Amino acid sequence: MRLRVTSLEIIDDVADDGSEGNKISSLEAFVNYTVVLQSMAMYNIPYAVVLGGYYVSLLIVMVTAQSCFNGILFIDCFQNRNTKEFIFEHGSYPAIMEVVFSKIFGSHHKKKGRILITVILCFQFLINCSMSFVYPATMLHKCFLSSSGLSMLSWTLISSTVVIPFLFVDNARWLAKPMKVGMLAHTVALIVIVMFSTAHYDKWSPNEVRTDLNIKGLSLSTGIIYFCYNGVDVIPTIVQQMKQPRNSIPVYVLANVTTAAIMILIGYVIFFYWGVDTPEILSLKLPKAYGLTYIINVALAIKIIVTAPLLFHVIFKCMDEEKSIGAAEEALLLEEGKQSYCPFHKTKFIYVVKRLLIFLVTVIIAVFVPHLIPLASFTGSLCTSVSSSLIPIAIFFVLKRGSISYTTKLLGVISFLFSCVAMVAGIYSSISHIMSIYDSQNVIQIYH
Repeated sequence: MRLRVTSLEIIDDVADDGSEGNKISSLEAFVNYTVVLQSMAMYNIPYAVVLGGYYVSLLIVMVTAQSCFNGILFIDCFQNRNTKEFIFEHGSYPAIMEVVFSKIFGSHHKKKGRILITVILCFQFLINCSMSFVYPATMLHKCFLSSSGLSMLSWTLISSTVVIPFLFVDNARWLAKPMKVGMLAHTVALIVIVMFSTAHYDKWSPNEVRTDLNIKGLSLSTGIIYFCYNGVDVIPTIVQQMKQPRNSIPVYVLANVTTAAIMILIGYVIFFYWGVDTPEILSLKLPKAYGLTYIINVALAIKIIVTAPLLFHVIFKCMDEEKSIGAAEEALLLEEGKQSYCPFHKTKFIYVVKRLLIFLVTVIIAVFVPHLIPLASFTGSLCTSVSSSLIPIAIFFVLKRGSISYTTKLLGVISFLFSCVAMVAGIYSSISHIMSIYDSQNVIQIYH
């Protein structure tokens, strides 16, 4: 099974001769979509039930329906409606934004479209990278607090330090390989946690699920759910890699529905067992008997950490204007009598500095905002709602104007407005939640 998780032209395995040897089946495409949708925020779904109660299931259904609708619109932008053939000259999310800006502002402004979406996606991945340090740090801190005595800050620095050597690896395929092991650990961990909660069904307390309309809690929950549904921006890559791109819509819809079912299952099963004491991350309160809590938390922490280098690679790919010279190129320069490539050449120096600066920014965010729920909600509300909802809808209306049915227009407007409301409410709730934490605690208390 080949995992290809990217939307910025990072991995391009499709053979140049048009053969299908390197393309993926519909099943593999389904797995790829499901992997993207099951992000770190999946571990916060039970706590979202604490915040929003039974309304969370309604939110999951609504956001799933919206994600399916937006994905269908986006896929339609790559399809010729008359011949039903797929048009691949758009190639990627940035490439299709060039087409949109050309139609709106003229061809001399098309690069601005690529720059805009690249900045948005890089910011999204930047926050995701920071969260890739916060999640493992929280898990390991809670798990080994009594034995190690290390603070949250210490675990954050340890988690981030592990990633440093991988910042200078330019091979995306190599970086993607550990994700297979990570997804296996993710799947096994979720199964074990659900089985543990189900085995103790006699201790369930479904009456503790809140039924009141908690607006602030629902706003935070909506952001968390949105964070899971960031699969629209990988559509261009996966559609091009499919052997049968005509199946892209049912495959994408099935992946969304499957993810929604998993979210509802783990959200309510785990909440029924732990009740109002449900932790922010679903694995934090597992029993220490047989080392269960250590095994599961360490496995999930490793899964998140091995994913971080590929997220950084997305950002660096956009930043690097020139490719670094490899051994073959250097040998050619020597053979031609030209100056040998120096590791400390200006371009190489900038190459290193840019990576370290971006890494430092993510660590600073992780250190000063170590609050999982509001940070996850902020990321989903701002980044995912824009890149996976607002922009795809706008792209569809620009590229397909004049041939859009009234029903599609109406649903598109409703989806757009829903995303706007979710974005504003989620951003406000997450920021106010973070500020309230800092108002009630000093920085030293937050890190311990």
